[in-house]
Amino acid sequence: MRKSSLLFSAVAGLVVMYGGRARAEQDDGFTLPAIDSQIYVSGFSLPLAMIQDPQNPRVQFVVQQRGLIRVVLDGVVQGTNFLNLAGIVNLDDNEGGLLGLAFPPNPNDDRFYVYYTDQHQPEGDTHLVRYERMQGNPLVGDPNSAEELLFVDQPFSNHNGGNMAFGMDGYLYIGMGDGGSAGDPGNRAQTATTLLGKMLRIDVSPAKGFAIPADNPFVDDDPIDALEEIWAFGTRNPWRWSFDNWNLGGTGAMLMADVGQNAIEEVNHEPAGTGGRNYGWRRFEGNNLFSPGTPLAYEPHTPPIHTYTHAVGSSITGGYVYRGCALGSAFYGRYFFADFISRRVWSGEISLGEGAPALINVVEHTDDLGGSNTIGNISSFGEDAEGELYLVSFNGQVRKIVPQFPTVLTSAAVQWGTLLGGGLAQLVKSDNLRMRVRSSFGFQATEPNLTRVVVEADSSAAAPILLDVCLETSNDTVGAAGKLRLFNFDSNSFVDVGTYALNTVDTMYRFQNVANHAAFIRDSDGLIRMDLRQASLATFTVQGFTSRYDWVSVAAPQ
Repeated sequence: MRKSSLLFSAVAGLVVMYGGRARAEQDDGFTLPAIDSQIYVSGFSLPLAMIQDPQNPRVQFVVQQRGLIRVVLDGVVQGTNFLNLAGIVNLDDNEGGLLGLAFPPNPNDDRFYVYYTDQHQPEGDTHLVRYERMQGNPLVGDPNSAEELLFVDQPFSNHNGGNMAFGMDGYLYIGMGDGGSAGDPGNRAQTATTLLGKMLRIDVSPAKGFAIPADNPFVDDDPIDALEEIWAFGTRNPWRWSFDNWNLGGTGAMLMADVGQNAIEEVNHEPAGTGGRNYGWRRFEGNNLFSPGTPLAYEPHTPPIHTYTHAVGSSITGGYVYRGCALGSAFYGRYFFADFISRRVWSGEISLGEGAPALINVVEHTDDLGGSNTIGNISSFGEDAEGELYLVSFNGQVRKIVPQFPTVLTSAAVQWGTLLGGGLAQLVKSDNLRMRVRSSFGFQATEPNLTRVVVEADSSAAAPILLDVCLETSNDTVGAAGKLRLFNFDSNSFVDVGTYALNTVDTMYRFQNVANHAAFIRDSDGLIRMDLRQASLATFTVQGFTSRYDWVSVAAPQ
């Protein structure tokens, strides 16, 4: 309901952190608030990925190994598939099949990309194919729109990689395995004339085909003459990698998990735009020499930031750097990863201080997330539009990682203005960790602080040690700002916490480690009261102002 040209929408969340239990891989005394997992959606067959739809924050796509891409809308699997490639992909249920899906970050681009191995026996060759969404129905891909961009002849059936993602530069990155067998018998990961065992980067913006980015590292044959699609050398089987989400405050760095051979699993870190690296396989497995007689295609070797032995797990699954709000600032910036075989999950802090980068303060979350039998064999992680993380398991489930002790939203009220339509009781919906205010609020307002929405939540836990507030805002008119106020129960008044600009695109703001946090949480019942205001940057009058609060989320881990 728009009554004027000014529309303000906000997503707000409180995260109250408490000291709690956590299990560290190393006994160094480092702990984190406990987290949990809950079923988001289930009923899949061999799911390998969950990909967020850039056109609709309510939609994700789940990739199944045997060729189906399923649609999830508001946590419900839809009856119509996005795409069915079962007739052309490898169905051996080993390491082939439909392995990757990527969407351009531009929500106006209806094209998308799939990576699969075909039914050619015995190995299954690799295809990168571009498709388009059906006109008028973005939740269905057009099977007749296929355009093959890359074909790679595979020597063996395993180590196919397959993960793809767009970087902050707008180019498509593709992870290629070394071609398979064991020990890379053809030394393909260090061979400049094959795409196998490499990370690739291509420009898919042309209407047909693709282009080589002018700044790809081997375009000028330096340090060696190599295929120009190559971005980095020396991967064995990069099974799930991701970019640190720059839209949510991340660095744009690539975090790449590479499955080891006989002894070592590894995590690699690549700062944004840093091409031309050599990750060392097959000369190196992790930090260990695997084939000392095999020279690197070029120096230097870039070592991993984290490794673990096969006494811990024997098939790493890469995840994401957490950039959401629900888990709080203690988890913000931590990298999550898992092991498919041992069915374990960890997170670690990325240290970029003096010396080589490292993953430090690694904490295991397996038991908190429900235990190995519950989470199953983690084939992938997922990240939604708000930066919250999910576990994709071969048991057919997608589980959302959530705080273990959520805060419960209890009320919302609108003040400073006249509610033009709708009733608050009908607008507020409870949904686990968040409250949805689905309709628009319309106001007639003449004061500089044009609107005010007060949200209350109860936390059952006591003795908070940390308070974070997360907001996601957007506005269709410049010249206005948002103001966050929290109620101080000691002084019995609202206190300004901070302001934030209202942009024309969704922007996440985080108020972390709020000072004097104990005063903002009522001792008797754990009540938290948050006051969101729209404040003009200049004093002026707006008639018929419309404010819409799409999401208000509150969570409290312990």
